[in-house]
Amino acid sequence: MRSVAELPQPPAPADAPIIDVTALRQAGSYVRASLRRHAVLAASIFLWIAGGAAAAPWLLGRTYHVEAEILAQRNQVMPALGNPTRSVPGDADAPTRAATETVLRRANLVALVHQTQLLESWTANRAPLRRLKDRVRELVLGPLDDEERLDALIGLLEQRLTVRAGEGTVTLDFDWSDPQAAHRLVEAAEENFLEARHVAEVSTISEAISILEGHAAEVRESILASVAELDRMRHRTKLVVARAPVVRPETEERAQLLVLLNAKRHAIADLEEFRRRRLAEIQAQLAQRRASYTEIHPLVVDLKQSIEALERESPQIAQLRREESQLAAEFERAGGRMSNEELAPQPPAPPEAVALAQRSDDDDPAHEYARARMRFAISKYESLLDRIEAARIELDTARAAFKYRYTVVRPSQVPRHPSRPDVPLLVLSGVIGGALAAVGAAVSASLLSGKLHEPWQLERATGLPMLGRLRA
Repeated sequence: MRSVAELPQPPAPADAPIIDVTALRQAGSYVRASLRRHAVLAASIFLWIAGGAAAAPWLLGRTYHVEAEILAQRNQVMPALGNPTRSVPGDADAPTRAATETVLRRANLVALVHQTQLLESWTANRAPLRRLKDRVRELVLGPLDDEERLDALIGLLEQRLTVRAGEGTVTLDFDWSDPQAAHRLVEAAEENFLEARHVAEVSTISEAISILEGHAAEVRESILASVAELDRMRHRTKLVVARAPVVRPETEERAQLLVLLNAKRHAIADLEEFRRRRLAEIQAQLAQRRASYTEIHPLVVDLKQSIEALERESPQIAQLRREESQLAAEFERAGGRMSNEELAPQPPAPPEAVALAQRSDDDDPAHEYARARMRFAISKYESLLDRIEAARIELDTARAAFKYRYTVVRPSQVPRHPSRPDVPLLVLSGVIGGALAAVGAAVSASLLSGKLHEPWQLERATGLPMLGRLRA
């Protein structure tokens, strides 16, 4: 028996309408009859597709999007007022410079994982299909150790965490399966970026001041030593001889280590002060929110989590403390004693040194050469004092200007709804697609059977009108 598609079709009349209503009615009747004949097949396909679409978010997991935006703008007014002779290239003062590298460098990503306990939550909240894939991989290749799991998570973070540095903004975007973990990570990345910029813009000035003070102390010691040398050359006795010993190489090494050690201490103190100010600001916001909301309100919970994150030691401070410990160990090996040794602000050049350098009543070439060296040392010492004073003004200006340069204009929030998939749209698409697939499968099964089920099929196949119908 030939199929319906192979049967000859009668020619359409010349005056046939554009839309054949009768043909549409016949097709609809055929579809309904096909659904009745193959109800089990149609229902199975519909339930399979619609159910799969509804279960896909649970099987594959949902993705939540968290975003934070930091306003980073130049502030040329305060530095210019504090230090008019300041000459810094424009690119060096760009607040968004190297923002992507700062956030996405491996050391910072590892610190973020440890700060937010992301590795534990990532393992516990895996989607069922992903957990099944991990189980199969473990059976084939063996379980992953902690280092391999950390490397896998870091690689995933590099793909999911994006940093967009614009002209005056830095935007952090993160897509993750756990909304709470995503919020914690973006918040920690935001704080780490601000602290890294604080270290780069403020703490480095403090370290530079410590280094300048160390050099100034060495030059002052050399001036005092020159005074003692001139005094000995002129066979005079002054108290300065006792207070200006010649600096030996080993004491020079200890002095340099002490300068670097104090520089690290100043950097740590500056960063801790910055964190204390940030913590005080968030605690003030929490007090305001508690006056309007309950303790379980999302805004209050977010602020509590921010406070907990700030109370933990940041990776920047941890790195500075490690460097401080290394310098302290080297200082002790060089013969120094660990105490609260600090470089005090350098006093002006000793007046007796200035007086000896300006004397001209002795024509002895050796004396004149010694006085020339002393004048050069005094000039260098005064130049260092000027640079130290300018650096202190720059430090105070940078501390005051930092809060104006960097402002969190859009803090991260715990997302309430997943960004993908769109569950209502996915379910609706599954229902529509399942219905179409069910109809298509039922009609295809009827056509492939090769049977004539409707009267109009017989009329089209034979070209003759049907006079009657016998029921068995």
